[in-house]
Amino acid sequence: MFELLFKYSPWAYRAGELSFASPWPLWALVALVVVGLAFFAFTLYRQRKLAWWRKLIIGTLQTLLLATVLVMLWQPVLLVERVRDRENVVAVVMDASPAWLTAKARNPGCRSPWPHFRAGRWMPCANLSA
Repeated sequence: MFELLFKYSPWAYRAGELSFASPWPLWALVALVVVGLAFFAFTLYRQRKLAWWRKLIIGTLQTLLLATVLVMLWQPVLLVERVRDRENVVAVVMDASPAWLTAKARNPGCRSPWPHFRAGRWMPCANLSA
C-alpha cells in the first residue's frame, strides 16, 4: 500500500534524503507560508459572525492548502545514493542462429549476416572494418 501511495518502497525513503529541486531557497517557502497564515488570520479576524473554533478550522485548512501548493511548486525529490542489490539487471542476448553461422562461414571477415548499404548499393555482407 505504501508503494502505491508514494511510488517508492519504504527502503528508498529510509535510505534516501528528501530535498527540493527548485532554485528558490527553503526559507522563502517558510516565509510565504507565514505570510499566508498572517493574511488568512487577518481576513478571518474581520469576520465577526463566525465562532472562534470555525475561524480556527477554516484558517488551518487554508494554511495547509497554501503550504501544500507551495511545497509542490518547490518540486520535492528523493535523493538515493545507491540502488538495492540485484534490482538493476542487464540482459545480454547472443545470436547463435544458423543465419549468423552461415554468413560467418561464407565470409570470415563479415560481422553481420544482414545486408548493408555501401557505396550506393546493397551488399550481402559488409565488412564493417573496411
